[in-house]
Amino acid sequence: LEVAEKLCNKIAIIKVVREATGLGLADAKKAVEAMGVIKENVPKADADALVAKLKENGANAELK
Repeated sequence: LEVAEKLCNKIAIIKVVREATGLGLADAKKAVEAMGVIKENVPKADADALVAKLKENGANAELK
């Protein structure tokens, strides 16, 4: 799962990333700002749900 491009609602996206990964606030913020892979080796159903949640909050996320 990868987050790319500019983020409209960074705070909401950081919250989603924290929830999905279990990262702390600072690490989740760095992951979001790096705009790269957030999570790997995730079941397709879970990944699709996470992509939908990220997009709902303004991220340009895609499943690779």
